[in-house]
Amino acid sequence: MEPPDAQEKTIRFGCGFVFGVVLVVGSSVTWSLVSHYYYLAAAVIVGVLFGLLALHYGDTFWERLSHWLWWGR
Repeated sequence: MEPPDAQEKTIRFGCGFVFGVVLVVGSSVTWSLVSHYYYLAAAVIVGVLFGLLALHYGDTFWERLSHWLWWGR
C-alpha cells in the first residue's frame, strides 16, 4: 500500500476537522450555559484532534468511529 499523497492528506484532515466541529456544535444543547469562547475553543480543539486522527489512521479511524457512534450500529 502506497502512502497517501498531499491531496489525500488534505482531504483526510479536512473531513476529520469538519466532523469534529460538527460534533461539538451538535452537542450545543448540553453546553447552552457555557461561554461562546469555550465553545469555539472546544470546536477547534476537537476539530484538530479528529483531523489529525483521520490523517494518521485514514479509513480505520472512520470505521472505528462508526462502531462507536450510535448511528453506526
